[in-house]
Amino acid sequence: MKNLCCLTIWACVASGAALAAPTLVSPSDTSERASSLSGRDAQSVYSAAEVGVTRRAYRAQCTKHQAADLCECLTAGYAQMLTPNEMRFAAAELRVRFARTDRSRADAQRALDRRAPAMGFPTADLRQVAADRIRALEVDLTATCSPPSP
Repeated sequence: MKNLCCLTIWACVASGAALAAPTLVSPSDTSERASSLSGRDAQSVYSAAEVGVTRRAYRAQCTKHQAADLCECLTAGYAQMLTPNEMRFAAAELRVRFARTDRSRADAQRALDRRAPAMGFPTADLRQVAADRIRALEVDLTATCSPPSP
C-alpha cells in the first residue's frame, strides 16, 4: 500500500497534477492527532492553508541541501503523510542533518530542541518518535522519488 501511495505521489509530481485540497479546519493541537493519520491523508485532516505553509517551508529548506526534483517529491509525500507539526520538525531537522561543521550542527540541534515544544513535541521521547517516523517515510519516498538506474 505504501508503494502505491508513493507511486501516486510521484505520478502527481511528474505530471504536475495538483493534490486534493482539503476544506477542513485544522485542530489547535496537532501533536495529539499525529498518530491519527495512519492510512489517511494529512490534507483530509488539516486545513489547506496550514498544509500549504508547512509544505512551502519544508521545500524551501530542502532545496538548500538537495536536488529540487527530489525535494518536490519528498514534499508531496510529506504533505500527505505527516502532520503540519511533523513537517515543521522535518524542516528544522534538515538544518541539523546538513550542517557543515560540528559547531553549526550542535547550534542547529539546540535551536531544534528549543523550538520543538512549540511544534507539539515537548519531550525528547516525542521528538524521537517524530524523527523516526520522518526518517522511515523519507526512506520510502527517496526510493520512489529517485529516478531508476539505467
